[in-house]
Amino acid sequence: SAVLRTGTNDNSYSLGDNWAATGWLSRKFSNNLSASIRLTGERLGTIDGTDPNVGMATMSPTNNAAFSGGDILSGSVGVNYLFSNGHRLAFEYQIPLDQDLDGIQMERDNTLTLGWQYAW
Repeated sequence: SAVLRTGTNDNSYSLGDNWAATGWLSRKFSNNLSASIRLTGERLGTIDGTDPNVGMATMSPTNNAAFSGGDILSGSVGVNYLFSNGHRLAFEYQIPLDQDLDGIQMERDNTLTLGWQYAW
């Protein structure tokens, strides 16, 4: 998947392009229970442009456009349970396996996703 930024906003800057690729394997254990593993690679583009009203000498490192973007590789495990009444409960736990971020920025941490779906 990709998010390709075109043009700039009213402040003459644009967020970077983002690219992601995901591969996964899933196994059905019964009509109700399945599990999956997933590997996701992301390339996050850097911000293009700066605010001319902010002086470089007093700028916080977190406001420097060069300190945005990077590459992230994540791994996930998940479980899905389908109830007989059409409800489905999904759980996925994701951990960053490798992060190569540009400059000073916060890294990603582990992520827990819990979802509920209903199909009739």
